[in-house]
Amino acid sequence: AFAAAQRLMGDGTVAELTRLKRLDARARQKLAADRLSDFEIQANENCYHLWLTLPPHWRSQTLVTAAARRDIALTPSTTFAATPGHAPNAVRLALASPTMDQLDAGLRILASMLNASESDFGSTE
Repeated sequence: AFAAAQRLMGDGTVAELTRLKRLDARARQKLAADRLSDFEIQANENCYHLWLTLPPHWRSQTLVTAAARRDIALTPSTTFAATPGHAPNAVRLALASPTMDQLDAGLRILASMLNASESDFGSTE
């Protein structure tokens, strides 16, 4: 296994795979930035996730539940909070798993949801 790893590093395979992954991440980040341009996001162009700060009329758990009903997986910021009650009103979007077409469709749906009222999506209770 070590010899195979050395060979892949030595012949440029790892460097090429890294380059391709970075290009893919950048394309996904650009798509997300385009589709969510009306909203506040924090992202790194080389990463496969981003943070979306929610508009004041949405609560993260309500959005997560409403999005799940549309086959969109989001993670509320509370999942990452070290201290309960101190998480921003935000969600984390993972961009790597879906195809680009699926990602585009999901981001369009998400943007539409964010522009609507939370009450349009019913109770999460």
